[in-house]
Amino acid sequence: MMAKTGLLLSVAALTLAGCAHKPIDVTGCDLPLSALSTPPPPPGLEAVGAPPSAYEAAIAAALAPPTTETPQSNRAALLRPVSLFLSGGSQNGAFGAGFIDQWRTGGGGSLPEFRVVSGISTGALIGTTVFTGHSDRAVAGYTIDSEADLVDVKARGLIGRVREGAAGTLDPLRRRLGGTLDDTLLGEIAAADAAGRKFFVGVVDVRDGEAYAVDMTALASRWAAADPAARPRLKQCYIEALIASSSVPLAAPPVYIDGRMLVDGGMRFGVFRAAEASGAALARSLAADQRSPAPASFVIVNGTLAIEKQCPFAANKDGSCPAAGVPKDWDLVDLGLRSVDILTNQVYRFSAGAAAPAGTSFVRIEPDARAHVFNGRSCADWRALDKADKPPPVQFHKREMLCLIDYGRARSRAAKWWERD
Repeated sequence: MMAKTGLLLSVAALTLAGCAHKPIDVTGCDLPLSALSTPPPPPGLEAVGAPPSAYEAAIAAALAPPTTETPQSNRAALLRPVSLFLSGGSQNGAFGAGFIDQWRTGGGGSLPEFRVVSGISTGALIGTTVFTGHSDRAVAGYTIDSEADLVDVKARGLIGRVREGAAGTLDPLRRRLGGTLDDTLLGEIAAADAAGRKFFVGVVDVRDGEAYAVDMTALASRWAAADPAARPRLKQCYIEALIASSSVPLAAPPVYIDGRMLVDGGMRFGVFRAAEASGAALARSLAADQRSPAPASFVIVNGTLAIEKQCPFAANKDGSCPAAGVPKDWDLVDLGLRSVDILTNQVYRFSAGAAAPAGTSFVRIEPDARAHVFNGRSCADWRALDKADKPPPVQFHKREMLCLIDYGRARSRAAKWWERD
């Protein structure tokens, strides 16, 4: 048996040999990066001990109460500083998009003028439009005709993924973002930067292993100040940063920017909540000293923090799980993929599962989402219909995403965050 296993491993090694991939490097971006320390400080101790990082200092400055030097035109917006933290979650971003768009509707057609927005992966995509108040565009981003609107699936099996470098490319998403990020929207983001408001997205540098926050508002300001001939490249840099934040290993290729190999920020954090809470704590202290309204923070986790349980026994002929029986067979691929799911879930529990600090409102997808009814069917039913498509979707289930948008709206109507901002 050992000899047979060794032979199989040798064949697999030969099969996968030569599967290295040449980087496609986007240069000239000089991304405005701030390192994020890991692990984060314990909840409640964010402002104690070490001095704030550059990122935390930027958060504190954006949320700080007005001073005598603050222009009168900016003082009203600063009276109640509001921040929004958005987690990753792939297609579950549809929930966050629906929740925030209903927040806009319930608030009389507009969102708070967020002083700070951060997003990781799918949260980065939502944040791009929500930061400027266009939550309807976020909903449109999760309303698709097919998975091909977002990802070009190249491989469905593990061997194929290794050979291709990933399950597929995010080139369709790149094109989609290219249409969404018009000059007007980039100009609005740049204007927000000039007003002291900040939008960050999270990435991980594979080579140094660290997480970074990319200051997208600073990048938009550089775009606005650039000569017309230089603007297309800077717009590409902005889009590539969003793609990098969304590039889950084995699902999409890494993104190279100025030689850095960047992937999904969710490899380190589910949401940059602890670092931002530290910055908010500093701003809260200043507000107390000046007797100004304390910052209000909102966290949306595009996931459940739970992990789906697997059947431990060999399935029945109808696919159901028996109460007892012969243990299910295992293989290396199944164990490896399951291990990744568990590790990813643990990252989210560490970074998004702690008790919310003072002044923070928190929402996530609950188990009742599967039973939520949209257009006469539950979200679970819509997912089953998606899975019956030929070929079935790999990541993005178009019908289930519409149901999640509606579920997000329902949760938002119940939460009524527009009464808290």
